Amino acid sequence: MKSNNNHPQLRVLILLLLAIFTLFVYKAAILVSEHLLAQSNKLTSISYKSNPAISIQPTQGTTISKYELQSNREKISKAKSWYWQLSGALDTSQKVDVYDLDPQIVSKDTIRSLANQGKYIICYISVGTAENWREDYQNFPKDQIGRKLNEWPDEKWLNVRNYTRFARIIENRLQQASQAGCMAIEGDNVDGYANYTGFALTKSDYLAYIKWLIKTTHKYNMLYGLKNSPELVSELKTEVDFAVVEECQKYNECEEYVPLVNVGKPVFAVEYDVEPTSVNTVFEHFNKLGFIGGVSCYELNGCFKPSFKVQP
Repeated sequence: MKSNNNHPQLRVLILLLLAIFTLFVYKAAILVSEHLLAQSNKLTSISYKSNPAISIQPTQGTTISKYELQSNREKISKAKSWYWQLSGALDTSQKVDVYDLDPQIVSKDTIRSLANQGKYIICYISVGTAENWREDYQNFPKDQIGRKLNEWPDEKWLNVRNYTRFARIIENRLQQASQAGCMAIEGDNVDGYANYTGFALTKSDYLAYIKWLIKTTHKYNMLYGLKNSPELVSELKTEVDFAVVEECQKYNECEEYVPLVNVGKPVFAVEYDVEPTSVNTVFEHFNKLGFIGGVSCYELNGCFKPSFKVQP
């Protein structure tokens, strides 16, 4: 009868060698990955140093002043009306307390003129997307740019989980806004946790990023406002300085922002494309909640109509 010998000792030796080889390959892969990441960070660092468009130079007024921030908060807390325009020639004739505008479209002279008239200036910056028409778009690391926004095909989501990779670009925008005369920042597109960004971002990712944004904005003696993102209000209500809210009546989200009002933080709210017969109803609801409201077309090109906050 033929013997059936499987050589058990040889099999054990082969399995041991395979395990050692697998471990070696795994460690080698880790070393290669770390080396490539280090090279990528090194190149990013070099690009920051060599590209004046994203370098940050120390300037006067970039240290945190608790007195100035408190004075700033007192000014915005007195607001009863606002006007929001992000495209087209800015209408500077509005009889409102607050202007919300894009500092890369509106000139410094115009911003300073409005400030001299006693207007409070909020400036729009998209902190969560890369917009291909901005001068600094090419400075964003390509591997940190994700999917296009559904409504805005010229914008793509940023991977805020790795915000340190583009933090210098964002801080440079904040510094420029401060130098232009902005008193506060409306940081747009921080709700990627509820959208398909290409990065599977979470609320925790955005909370960490927004807290950095608040700290950095305060460094330039400007206030920071939460944009939409009702799911983040409970955790940020004591840290943000105000909020800008779109279509909370349409989506039944207005109550989510009331905790901000309850701690003395103003909420600037807008509904889009409201039928003329419904405008007063929209304003009445905003007033009931203590919001500073308005109605507008989606283009925000001069079509904004402000309401006035009713003081209790």
